[in-house]
Amino acid sequence: MSNLVVSNISDGTTSVGTEYVVNGSAKAWADFDQNVPTLNNSLNVSSATDTSSGLYTVNYSSSFNSTSYAMTGTTRGYHLIEDTATNSKGTSFIELRNWYVSGTAGQRVNIDLLSYSAMYGDLA
Repeated sequence: MSNLVVSNISDGTTSVGTEYVVNGSAKAWADFDQNVPTLNNSLNVSSATDTSSGLYTVNYSSSFNSTSYAMTGTTRGYHLIEDTATNSKGTSFIELRNWYVSGTAGQRVNIDLLSYSAMYGDLA
């Protein structure tokens, strides 16, 4: 495998250091329907499974090198958070909990509820 080593990337007008591209880009993201759950689109995500009411496991195609990666996400009209007190985060998966705005965990039924999440960190 060959490596291309450059300090900056430019579009001809603006230049950015490659460390921002390599270290600042999402290494995994997913757009999935919570009712099924079915992946609509993703990067480095092999599947999303419904673990229990409002709890989903997102599995990565390529693992992170440690569990010290960051996650951000939302659902349509709701917030999506990682609940580290009760849920797990591994190098090859993350459990995400869907919370109602009122603070009650659970699935919203009979609608097309989509989750959007992105993970940032170093891959193994």
